[in-house]
Amino acid sequence: MERIVKQFLNLDNVREARLLPRDPERLVP
Repeated sequence: MERIVKQFLNLDNVREARLLPRDPERLVP
């Protein structure tokens, strides 16, 4: 369950980062 929860949290973080990119430098590879 912990892994699933972490995956969901990661997905939420990625969505938020895409919708509200606070640090564009991080998005740059």
